[in-house]
Amino acid sequence: MNLVSKAEYARMRGCTPQTINSFVKEQLVVLEGKKVDVDESNRRLSDIYDSTKYDFGEAKTREKNFQAKTAELEYEILAGTLIKRETVERDAFEIAIKVKNQFLALPTQMSNDLIMMTDKKEIELYLKDKFVSALENLKEKYGQ
Repeated sequence: MNLVSKAEYARMRGCTPQTINSFVKEQLVVLEGKKVDVDESNRRLSDIYDSTKYDFGEAKTREKNFQAKTAELEYEILAGTLIKRETVERDAFEIAIKVKNQFLALPTQMSNDLIMMTDKKEIELYLKDKFVSALENLKEKYGQ
C-alpha cells in the first residue's frame, strides 16, 4: 500500500489539494488516517477520468478560455455594447405595460365617434387610422 499526503497526491494528479478534498468527500480518494491510498484512489479516479483522458493541460486551457471570454463580456458591458439581460427584460416589461395601456385607452377615446358611424368601411378605416396613430405615437416615445 502506497500512502502519501493529500498535498503530495494533488501534485501527483496535477490538481489542487482542494480538488483532492472534494474527491475525498465523494469517496473517490481513499484515506488511511490522514494519508491517501494512492493505488486505490488512482483505481477509483481512473474509472471516471481515464475514459475521458483527463488532462491537466487541457483543463488549464479551458480555464484560460473561460477567463478570456469572461473578460471580453466584462469589456463589452463597460463599453456599452452589451446590455445585461435583466435590463432588457425590465425595459421590455415597462414598454409592454405602456403599449397595453395605450391600446386599452382606445375604446374610450373612440366610442363617441364610432357610435355615429354606420358604414362598415368607414368604421374599418377609422379603427385602422386610430391603431396606426397609437403605434406611431408609441414608436415616437419608445422606438428608434
